Amino acid sequence: MSQPGFSRLIDDLCAALGMVPANVAGTHFSFENDGFQVTLRYPDQDALAEPDAAMYLLIGFGVLPPGRTLQIFRLMLEANLSVYAQDQAQLGLEPASGEVVLIARVGLDADISGDWLADLVNHYVQHGRYWRDTIFACTDDMYSALCTGEYLWIRA
Repeated sequence: MSQPGFSRLIDDLCAALGMVPANVAGTHFSFENDGFQVTLRYPDQDALAEPDAAMYLLIGFGVLPPGRTLQIFRLMLEANLSVYAQDQAQLGLEPASGEVVLIARVGLDADISGDWLADLVNHYVQHGRYWRDTIFACTDDMYSALCTGEYLWIRA
């Protein structure tokens, strides 16, 4: 997919999400969906060692609550190994802001459409909502049960 193809895909995504069509001039596009910052990045193919027919979806899940960093890192690792690896996705931490970010590699083939991409964005926004509401903002008692490993909190 070329830069113009990326721009057309973003226009289709905007239409599927009911947004005003974007004027994509560069290699990334950012917007907000249900309170989550979403960014789509199309790598500069000239800067890569070999061409990659993919773009990257980044969704900010929120900042880690104080006092829970180590335990949330463990939960992020579990999620990366048991859930997100099968989607070519992973949770990480933006070092400058301390925000948890999900990054997913999205292969660009002939079947990809704005509707499909909108479904993918909404799917991962639901994941973000779960992390924000269940893990970042839960009570201390709920959080303690989650971190002991006695409570099954995520499934592949």
